[in-house]
Amino acid sequence: MLLGGLCCLSQGVLVMSILDWNKSLEIGHKTIDEQHKGLVKLLNDLHSAMSLGVACADYTPIRMRLYEYSVLHFSEEEALMGRTGYKLRAEHEREHQEFMGKLEVLAQKASSRNEDIGTEMFTWLADWLLRHISQTDRKLVECLNSDAKMV
Repeated sequence: MLLGGLCCLSQGVLVMSILDWNKSLEIGHKTIDEQHKGLVKLLNDLHSAMSLGVACADYTPIRMRLYEYSVLHFSEEEALMGRTGYKLRAEHEREHQEFMGKLEVLAQKASSRNEDIGTEMFTWLADWLLRHISQTDRKLVECLNSDAKMV
């Protein structure tokens, strides 16, 4: 994970952003890179809430923003794959479904338990996102840039 050192002001308290966006996360597609930055920001918002001691049940607004933004981002990526005939589309879409499914499971756990699952939620989501960007999305953009359909 790319651990951050940047700080931001959240509710009048200085909180560290744990994920830093940097050039190593850029995959070379302007729209996708901008959306990835948005996802990283939402994960940092989740971490900030955890750092401020917000109860896990109160993460709902952040989880909802993350869910809605992920639906938008994945829909746009999947439409791009459909338009270009990307051969690894089914595998890529399965990863998106895995993310959305896990986000749902974590949301249910957060709502139905008294224990705080914020760390589990943040760790899984951040690890998944960084792996997906650096491997799966990078393959997609490399294919688009090579004008090939992917072998």
